[in-house]
Amino acid sequence: MNKVIIKLIGKLRFLFSRPDVDFDQLLLILETKLTIDNRRSRVNLQGQAVKESKYIFIKQLAFIFVLSSLMAMFIIFLPTPVMSFSIYSAYLMVTITMILITDFSSVIMDTSDFVIVYTRPVSSRTLFLSRLIHTFIYLLQLSLAILLPAIIVTAYKYGFITAVVFTILSLFLVLMTLFLTNLFYLLVMRFFSEEKLKNIINLVQIGIAIVLMSGYRLVMNFFSFDSLENIDNLQIGGWHFVLPPMWVGFLMDTTITSKFQSNTWVLLVLIIGIPLVSLYYMTSKLINGFGGRLGSIDDSKKGKKSVENKKDISELLSKFIFKSGASRANFEFIWKMTSRDRNFKLKTFPMVAYLLISMPTIFLVNKDKSLNGMLELAQSQTWMVFYMIYMTSIIMNVVRQNVVFYEKPLASWVFATSSIRNPGELFLGQLYAIAVKYLMIFFIPISFIILSVWGFEYLDDIFFGIFIAIISQQVLYLSIKYTLPFSLANEKPSGAQTIFMLLQMFFVGIVGYLHNIISHVSYVILIGDIMAIVLLVILNKEIKKIGWEKVNI
Repeated sequence: MNKVIIKLIGKLRFLFSRPDVDFDQLLLILETKLTIDNRRSRVNLQGQAVKESKYIFIKQLAFIFVLSSLMAMFIIFLPTPVMSFSIYSAYLMVTITMILITDFSSVIMDTSDFVIVYTRPVSSRTLFLSRLIHTFIYLLQLSLAILLPAIIVTAYKYGFITAVVFTILSLFLVLMTLFLTNLFYLLVMRFFSEEKLKNIINLVQIGIAIVLMSGYRLVMNFFSFDSLENIDNLQIGGWHFVLPPMWVGFLMDTTITSKFQSNTWVLLVLIIGIPLVSLYYMTSKLINGFGGRLGSIDDSKKGKKSVENKKDISELLSKFIFKSGASRANFEFIWKMTSRDRNFKLKTFPMVAYLLISMPTIFLVNKDKSLNGMLELAQSQTWMVFYMIYMTSIIMNVVRQNVVFYEKPLASWVFATSSIRNPGELFLGQLYAIAVKYLMIFFIPISFIILSVWGFEYLDDIFFGIFIAIISQQVLYLSIKYTLPFSLANEKPSGAQTIFMLLQMFFVGIVGYLHNIISHVSYVILIGDIMAIVLLVILNKEIKKIGWEKVNI
């Protein structure tokens, strides 16, 4: 396949006649990039490396094709071309941007070009064009997988000519997306260091994952798809000029209905002109010193001023909570590592966000009610209190499951070679680092909501839920063999781990249900709080006694 692509590009030599572009070097670099691209391992949205396979890219394209086939149903069932094609075009732009940032960012930001190629007699323009064409080839394959279902559906519903028009407009949209993504990377490389660059990309990945995992819950409560079917004779407004998907929607509507609006030609000029101008701008303006900026991110840490070490909150809290040096050290270690490790944040934060976003939706069971009506309904449904309490407690399960994975797990040898007799002290520090940093930080606002809506009579229930969340984790440490923190390679959770996680969530649900029942008996929860504190202290002492025989090494 790569040889065919290289031969096709070789026929376009006449397009690269500039004296500062060596076409033979360009072809050689492209062939090398495509070969490496087929061999590289990919990372999914949860930060998990995908196992190497020569068919992995084909499988990825097949999955995208199936998902795009479902999205193509908008074109079939929505009677208004403006909205159906606008929605599909927005899906096209978002999907391509998401894949470029999450899966292809390692290729776009690969500095081996600078180390290996740019030190040779290769011009900056040749190097940049190789990167740009490489990205475009990747995009073209993705675009075909995304667009093919829509093209087939369009040809079936509106005819072959309409499908051809949609294909051409969509390719211009892809080119615009490529420009925006490259502009993002180039601007970030210009103004930020390597570390900040990686953090920005990590935040974008987390944001995309949060939108994918939990955005639909809000959409289903605030958005009515029935309104899309009632849109008729939608006129081009000023705000439509800043939304490229709407350009495609209006132009497709014009193609199908042959009804020209006053600004239709403006949209046509925008969707053709902006991608062409952006392509010229990328190949003539942005590439000046591109290689130097790309290479400079490897040296970004040089020349930094030394920063005075200051005690952070984890060190202050650890001295307040623990007397043991091992527990205190691991408390600080877990606290700092969960703040710095990007893979941990990428796997954990979207799931935590999903749990938190799912809570407000329980107030929206009736879309027609006002704010006061929703509050009155919530006050009459006391089960919502326990739902919020125990949904928050699941956060500890999520964090505990992910805290054992690390990109470089071999570094965990320091635990096994340490002079610590009882690794239980490490587990105790880990447990309370997760409890304080993740459980309590979310329980505080949740508690404020509960006390504001349902009253202070549920204060003892909140404390009881916190104690139960910690006790359940203590029981897990005592009952099963456990893994030291950040000592396993990033991988997709096995079927057994998934089932175990589901069982824990089921257990939490049962406890929450029983808590709701017994809470109606006077003073029972208050007595339960006292007993839970005693049990916490006893289990802490038992965890400290855990030996190396109960540790997975």
